Amino acid sequence: MAAESYPEQLKEQARDMRRAGMSVSRIAHELGVRSHSVVQRWVADVPAPPWTRRPNAKDGVRQQARTLRVEGASLNDIAQKLSIAKSTASVWVRDLPVPPGLRERASHAHRINSKRWVVDRERREAERRQVKGAAREAVGELTDRELLLLGAVLYWAEGAKDKPYARREYVALINSDVQIIQLFQRWLDLMDVPAQDRRYRLSIHESADVEAAQAFWSGAAGVPPSAFARATLKRHRPKTVRLNTGAAYHGCLIISVCKSRILYQQVDGIFGGIADAAVKRLGIEEDAPVDAD
Repeated sequence: MAAESYPEQLKEQARDMRRAGMSVSRIAHELGVRSHSVVQRWVADVPAPPWTRRPNAKDGVRQQARTLRVEGASLNDIAQKLSIAKSTASVWVRDLPVPPGLRERASHAHRINSKRWVVDRERREAERRQVKGAAREAVGELTDRELLLLGAVLYWAEGAKDKPYARREYVALINSDVQIIQLFQRWLDLMDVPAQDRRYRLSIHESADVEAAQAFWSGAAGVPPSAFARATLKRHRPKTVRLNTGAAYHGCLIISVCKSRILYQQVDGIFGGIADAAVKRLGIEEDAPVDAD
């Protein structure tokens, strides 16, 4: 029988029985209603009798936690004294203000840790500068051959490349690192690429200072601003969290070479030769006999 087919008098009787302290199952049994859910809907707005409410085993522990917090205990102290998780203690007392003493202790600990990390950061920075400086000095001067090979590897890692499904044999490199750009410029000099065959274009977000960025790359690449083509602007997306912002953001510089099909093929061949030589050298080293003592 549907809930709507029961007489209204039966519904009111169920509500009276609920107010008298009966459970839903007993009401259903007394009235001959098979569905407990029907009775539950009838008495939904009637408060349940106190005896039907199950006590929470941790109600007492929770109250103890709140009392300890008011008295100035930390979350660690509460968790240890009551044998509960620190996260549980945090949830139970999160609506209570942090005791003043704890706030001062935390602030003091933060200052102590900050001083310790300042010393550690200075030590690590000194080590970092020493390692980098030693490695930099070990490089020494580069021969033209070394620069030739280095430039080819750089381009093969960073530059535009030909694809089997799209023949694109031209030289173009885009990068945001000043040293990469300057190294590429010197490599183009070594490859006898004339200045008039080089094209420069800025790629940058439209929210940045395009004019200032173009002036920056003009100085870094050693070319006048008049050599730059119209900048490529990336659409600004406010919802995207970008870290490359502010005065230090200059976008990327694109350097492309006109009539560079042969130059591209040379780079492809040079890199292939480097890879072949590296594999051959590894093979020789692996097969070389080991001298016995």
